[in-house]
Amino acid sequence: MFKEIYNFLFYQPILKFLNFSFSLFKDFGLAIFFLTFLLRIFLSPLNLKIQKEQKKIEIISQKLREIQKEYKNNKEELIKKSMEILKNEKINPLSSYFLLLIQLPIFFAIYQSLQEFSREKLPLFLGMIDLSKPNFLLAAISGILQYLQVSSNNLFQIMISLFTCLFLIFILSQLPAALSLYLFFMILFNFIERLIFVRFSKNGRKI
Repeated sequence: MFKEIYNFLFYQPILKFLNFSFSLFKDFGLAIFFLTFLLRIFLSPLNLKIQKEQKKIEIISQKLREIQKEYKNNKEELIKKSMEILKNEKINPLSSYFLLLIQLPIFFAIYQSLQEFSREKLPLFLGMIDLSKPNFLLAAISGILQYLQVSSNNLFQIMISLFTCLFLIFILSQLPAALSLYLFFMILFNFIERLIFVRFSKNGRKI
């Protein structure tokens, strides 16, 4: 049952779109670029909601720090008060994980599509990079860009982000470069979306 749903919602649409895009541009990297662009449009309402919640969290972080000081010896009350603030501000701290969960079947579908595609054609990017093989440079660029997205002065968050960056580079360097390229485009589009969101927020406009 799960396999049929996965094939219907993810694998078959992505495989067909990649084949169609490749027939137009004769470049598998460009096919991944347009696939990423389409997915970002589809996921943009969810991503926008997450960015708004992150902005709210930044605003109420001062309140949370005050509560941490006040109830530092009472963990249960600290959690209760923190959740009350999040509830009053209508913030769901788990919403960002939902976007990550959606990315997983997309990642697998691209990997499967690449395997299917490679049986008949060579998946090149710019006529030079074989996307069916690992590419450390693409993996490193994607991992570093992921790290640079972090905007925090918290040492713990910075260390977690650095570990995630190194782990991501290690994993991607073992996988076909098509996955590194997809992640690179996804991070690039996310960066552009954040710039647009920040600009509109500064101008006091609602998105």
